[in-house]
Amino acid sequence: MATQRTRRIPGLILTALLLAAGAASLAVGLIKGPDWGWGDGDTIQRLVVGAALLLVGLGRLPDRTDRVRTDGTGTARTDTERRDAAESAPSASDP
Repeated sequence: MATQRTRRIPGLILTALLLAAGAASLAVGLIKGPDWGWGDGDTIQRLVVGAALLLVGLGRLPDRTDRVRTDGTGTARTDTERRDAAESAPSASDP
């Protein structure tokens, strides 16, 4: 059975690829800009696409407030996973 943590790994890989492609495109635009000319279509395209990919990648990053912690059983869970588990667990007053 796939856990939320294992389902999140492909999303993190995609985020890393978006960030890497954005950084590379932006770097090529900045490095080649003086040679190609700052108003050249290739330069502008590289800079715009690079910035867009970086923004999309940064938007996909997990919330930093969602910390991973281990519980008493040694299972690592994020704060969100712990809260969801507590909400779905039956309370002591439920029959």
